[in-house]
Amino acid sequence: MSVRSETRPYARDKFTLDFDQQHATCPQSNRSATWNPARTDCTRSQQRRRQLTLRPRHLHEALRDTRAEQQTDAWKQDYRARAGIEGTIHQATAVTAVTGIRQARYIGLDKVSLEHAFAAAVNPSASTPGGPAHPSIGPEQPT
Repeated sequence: MSVRSETRPYARDKFTLDFDQQHATCPQSNRSATWNPARTDCTRSQQRRRQLTLRPRHLHEALRDTRAEQQTDAWKQDYRARAGIEGTIHQATAVTAVTGIRQARYIGLDKVSLEHAFAAAVNPSASTPGGPAHPSIGPEQPT
């Protein structure tokens, strides 16, 4: 555990939640109440108590499960592919000031296709198999 996380209050996921009884239990087994002997571990505030903002049970559980899934190697591998795709889309939309590619100027598939062809011509590095036309724009080269 890092020094930074040890000096901070307990994270929300460290609390045990009982949705039926509508209370939370902190990591030191203190139930939610107006006074808590471990209060300094739960909050940094000297005057106010700790308040957790909770979603309805089904949303809380879905978010918890999604966050746990994001820690798996399979999810990280899928996200790497998504990050590459998003980078490609960004290249197409980064020339928005020049081409206005986010919204077509014309109506009709033929005219819109022509407009996209012009946008691709303005940004040839997006279609170059070897990467960007200008190496200084691309990823850093190992030294």
